[in-house]
Amino acid sequence: MAGVQNGFLLPPCVQEFLADMDAFYDQGEPGAWHGSPQWAARFNQHLQAMLPFAQEGDVAAQYAVATFYMAHLGHACEEDSIAAHEEDAAAMSRWLGRAARAGHLAAIDNLLTIGAGEEAERLRALYKAHQSELSLAPAPSEEWRQDME
Repeated sequence: MAGVQNGFLLPPCVQEFLADMDAFYDQGEPGAWHGSPQWAARFNQHLQAMLPFAQEGDVAAQYAVATFYMAHLGHACEEDSIAAHEEDAAAMSRWLGRAARAGHLAAIDNLLTIGAGEEAERLRALYKAHQSELSLAPAPSEEWRQDME
């Protein structure tokens, strides 16, 4: 369904961000994860457009803002990305936490696996405490998988 991802309606600014992410990765060199000054400027414009939605509680925008930081899209070169890594990781984790609390499954997964800070540590502790129970859960249905696309 167009305009929906992970069960959440995507505001137009998030749709535009995701389209540019696809274009960025489609044209990129294999293994190159950093951008150019032009791409960084474009992604920073997307960030500014998405932030009001994310701050107002739009879950898709919160996850998109987290993705912006997760993928280091606001930096023009590798050196800038490396220098900003800790700050970006903290911002990513804050936004993942907000989206995760609203039930965004990809946000929960990313916060658990790569998140930083107290909320990520709390989630990892919960996961470890209930890991044996989680292994008894049924496999996701095909309908669920299709909804996640």
